[in-house]
Amino acid sequence: MMFVHSRTDSMRNRTLSCVIALSLLSAACAKDLNARTAQRYFESAKAADQAGDWPTAQEHWWRAYVNVKLAGARKQSQALLLYNYGRASGVLCQFDKAENSLKEALALDQQDSGPVYMDLVELGRLTSHQQKFEEARRYYERSLVELDRVNGQSQSPIGYSEILDEYASVLAALGRQDDSETKRQRAKELRDKHPDMHSLTTQTPYGQACEKSGK
Repeated sequence: MMFVHSRTDSMRNRTLSCVIALSLLSAACAKDLNARTAQRYFESAKAADQAGDWPTAQEHWWRAYVNVKLAGARKQSQALLLYNYGRASGVLCQFDKAENSLKEALALDQQDSGPVYMDLVELGRLTSHQQKFEEARRYYERSLVELDRVNGQSQSPIGYSEILDEYASVLAALGRQDDSETKRQRAKELRDKHPDMHSLTTQTPYGQACEKSGK
């Protein structure tokens, strides 16, 4: 199982699946051109994302999405590009745009029977950053249901423990201290059972590049 983030256990490998997805596009000339264009923007967006060049990442994730859609890619491929576009938008403090893009990514993944847990987690992170804690609680709760459905705790215990900790922080913000402590204890138990495992996760730095978006 892959935890997919931009998304193995690192949650950073979802974008890599785009390379495979793009290779399955139609061979028709116009669509093939869109596929090649999408691939170029995908590679550029990924590099910008990793370098912290969020304005470029945002623009190129969007251009990759537009071309993938024109190429007739399956909805999961469209979803992962919207997911990353939403992340970049959130870093640039374009929160409405970020939330709408992540919700659309979630809807596309649902329509295509794709994994939805990271869409939900990312929506939880975004709304938590904005202190919309009740919304965040609902997203984290749903994400854990989806992770349990695919045995996420066994497949990626450290990643699962991190999500539990994030959920615990949201519960604490809502004044649900007992529930929060229960989640934190569960997360600690998972880490204690896997002392040699380490997370490579890099969380989306929401709101940290507002000046770059002109806000």
